[in-house]
Amino acid sequence: MKKKKFTKKFPWEFKETKDKICDQENCYEIALFKAPKSVNSKNYYYFCKEHIKIYNKRWNFFAGKSQNEIYNYLKNEMYINKPTRPISDRISSKIKFDFSYIFENNYNYNKKSDNNDQVDDLSAALTLFKLKQPFSMQELKKSYKELVKKNHPDVHGGDIKKESLLKKINNYYKNLKKVAN
Repeated sequence: MKKKKFTKKFPWEFKETKDKICDQENCYEIALFKAPKSVNSKNYYYFCKEHIKIYNKRWNFFAGKSQNEIYNYLKNEMYINKPTRPISDRISSKIKFDFSYIFENNYNYNKKSDNNDQVDDLSAALTLFKLKQPFSMQELKKSYKELVKKNHPDVHGGDIKKESLLKKINNYYKNLKKVAN
């Protein structure tokens, strides 16, 4: 079987019969590039390299559209016709997940924790945060920030004990937020 000789054709190597002339007035160069006549149009202009650059610089996708049409396009088309919303307006699930965990010391896998355990956790949290009931949210936040700064594991070179203490502080903080006035 003989090998066929393969010659690569480049865009500028057009045959005389297929060559198109640039659509720009008074230009008789070979048109190598096609450009749409308008948005979503199936009709095209054919330009030489020099004139396609000029055409691309002048191209305006929003030509002939009103300000409202431009705004709606920018709002909806950015994410494939899905309207954008601020991050604060997140769509929440119908299912409400509760990620509050029972504290490590009092967790019992066989049964649910009793009210006495919750009272003990509350008193332990209050003593750790150095708070007395009733307390405000501002007092809680201030105490929490001080405890985190004081006991953060990064400040103490990655100490494992400080890491577990910080987890305990975070869990206590979650529960105390529910009780705060």
